[in-house]
Amino acid sequence: MAKFNKNNTDMDISALTGNSVVVTTWHGRTVYSKKPSPPKREHNSQKQQTSIDRFKAAHYYAEQALKSEEKKALYAKGVKKGKTSAHMVAFQDFLTPPVIHYIRAYDYGGNVGDEITIKASDDFRVETVSIKIHDGEGKLLEQGNAERYPRKPQIWKYKTTVANPSLKGTTVHALAKDLPGNKTQMKAEIG
Repeated sequence: MAKFNKNNTDMDISALTGNSVVVTTWHGRTVYSKKPSPPKREHNSQKQQTSIDRFKAAHYYAEQALKSEEKKALYAKGVKKGKTSAHMVAFQDFLTPPVIHYIRAYDYGGNVGDEITIKASDDFRVETVSIKIHDGEGKLLEQGNAERYPRKPQIWKYKTTVANPSLKGTTVHALAKDLPGNKTQMKAEIG
């Protein structure tokens, strides 16, 4: 490997070698070295390919979402520090599924009109929260969509429409969806 002091500026080595030499400066000296060969990788691992595909899908979703003026305006509202464009907000929204923090059924006694509370959040916003109630034998009693609580956007309320005479073993299943269609589920047992 040839080493030259900075004083040898009259010699232009790149004209002689073309693209086969790497020039770096280290401790005040210019070092010319052979260009390294590219890494030999024939295939990505399954985990790498899954990650690549996921990022491609997120980019595609963001492009398609911004073609709609309504979604473009919606995602533009999410622009802030760290998310500098509507495309970035849509991209991140696709990659981040919603989170269900809890299902509270303190007011559920098996009567029509009882209330079940769900707290669900997302990095952008939760679109819908749906509820299914199964009895102790696993039979579906009722299902429907919860309503967003106006004063607290992460809180959703569901009012029951079917009586449940036996609370023992009753389960409540909540499913939260965000704008790109990411889903998260949670199950809570009552009684």
